[in-house]
Amino acid sequence: MPEGLAIDYEQPLNGTMAAYAQQLVVCTDQTDWTSRIENDGEQKGWGEMVRGLKQLLGRGGQYADVRSFYRLNR
Repeated sequence: MPEGLAIDYEQPLNGTMAAYAQQLVVCTDQTDWTSRIENDGEQKGWGEMVRGLKQLLGRGGQYADVRSFYRLNR
């Protein structure tokens, strides 16, 4: 954990992020981010991974529709 980083352990996270079917947490050593994670991490392995996942899971990606993976029993 970076020294001096204030982390709020009291406030619930529910409702603080966009309502996506899945979330991905990427641990890096960056302390500042651009508004789009795929623009960060140039020349770093995690940046390449995030860009690849965005292509596969993002809008229009091969695995963008998670409903096809979750079949509901009726």
